[in-house]
Amino acid sequence: MPSSGVLILIIGSNTKKRGGAKNYNRELSIVASLPPTVASLLVQGRRRILQLITQGGYSRNKVRLADMPSNTTLVNGPEFGGDAQDGLYMPATERFHGRFFDRLGPNSIELLTNTRHHVLIVTPLYGLVAPSEPIQDHQCHINDHPNFRRVWTQDDRLTDVLLAYMRRHGITHVLDLTAQNSYRLLIAWERVRAEAKKALHCFGTQTAGSDFLIPLGFLCREILSKWTEEKITSAQ
Repeated sequence: MPSSGVLILIIGSNTKKRGGAKNYNRELSIVASLPPTVASLLVQGRRRILQLITQGGYSRNKVRLADMPSNTTLVNGPEFGGDAQDGLYMPATERFHGRFFDRLGPNSIELLTNTRHHVLIVTPLYGLVAPSEPIQDHQCHINDHPNFRRVWTQDDRLTDVLLAYMRRHGITHVLDLTAQNSYRLLIAWERVRAEAKKALHCFGTQTAGSDFLIPLGFLCREILSKWTEEKITSAQ
């Protein structure tokens, strides 16, 4: 269990490893460390996104969300409040690949799961997930459906989940490595700053948006492997 008061926020990846095993473990989920009422808010949000995907008339590259190969295997498992037992799961750190995660290096799984700092991953389908949390394969970007953003921002749903996690684990400093405004703005940061001693957002001077994920991956590797809590909390 992480011991520092630092929370690092990153985003998932559109590139994911396929397959998995039927071994969903709720104790590895962020849900296990949330008050029941807040956990219910998160599960309800996840279920609503799942419904939007499986019902969806929207498409990416002229392919409906519901017809994308990864989404055809999604089932209403316990992480969505359902009872399907045939979902295939993999820890988030193993499931996600792509520019950011590749730059974490060959020991990325160990870095994300054994760090002294807290790490949460922002994802359109799951909202917030812990690095070891079992998730299903899926294709889902925050801009794929006009209602995805509304699910997480309405009544500050995702912000409430984040704040509950911060209170539970004594988080005093939040380091935002999400790179893209489409994900960063799912959080009501004025509320986070009201409770944390400091919330830092990383921006690039040479790159922006998804291209910024590459240098952020290198930076995250340095932070997780070398930076102490004192170094992070003293950053400006």
